[in-house]
Amino acid sequence: MMNSSIASFCTLDMTKRIASYLSVAVVTFSLGMGVAKLVRHQSRQTPSLLLLSFQNQNFNDLSDEQRSKIQSAIDSIVGAQNRSEFPFFARMFRSMSNTNGQRRFVLVREQPLLTIPGEPRVRIHVFDAAGKQLTSNEFSGGWRTRVTDVRISDNALIRQETLVVDGEHWIGGHLSHQYYVLVSDQIVPAYLEWDGEIKRQEYLLQNGSIAPSKR
Repeated sequence: MMNSSIASFCTLDMTKRIASYLSVAVVTFSLGMGVAKLVRHQSRQTPSLLLLSFQNQNFNDLSDEQRSKIQSAIDSIVGAQNRSEFPFFARMFRSMSNTNGQRRFVLVREQPLLTIPGEPRVRIHVFDAAGKQLTSNEFSGGWRTRVTDVRISDNALIRQETLVVDGEHWIGGHLSHQYYVLVSDQIVPAYLEWDGEIKRQEYLLQNGSIAPSKR
């Protein structure tokens, strides 16, 4: 009887151990499947979602790997850059309200000032919430001017969110601030500040022209 009881106990203990091992194996397998699904989901991330994940970040602080990912996403969305020209670099991706109160996403890219005489070039792409490109414009960042910053700010003067392109003359000093608003889905110049004063003539001089051309 004693031997029979011991055998029954050992069998019961072994059964419990096997059941415990099976439970751990099932949980481990389930976790592995979940991780695999997550990896597959991340690998299928669309270019628009990848770009959206970098919203409101300072692109100057990103690693080379992150910059490369952003550039690949941008090329997929708006088309690859012309290999015969100096590349445009992403400066900012943020949301912005248009004059109708609708939220849009704005991607700003810059081709820096390369030679004197010369000018930097600025490209602005406007997207809706679904990631569809609505408009695209390219214009001068200012004759003999370095673009120092690009930002979105609330403008008390015109009571509207504005896209601001900050610049500085290549020899230093002479700070400029170009203010743009979104009229529907089109980026439109509001006004220009030069050395703290609102200027108008900078729109009219051939070498000093800024902003998208109006036809």
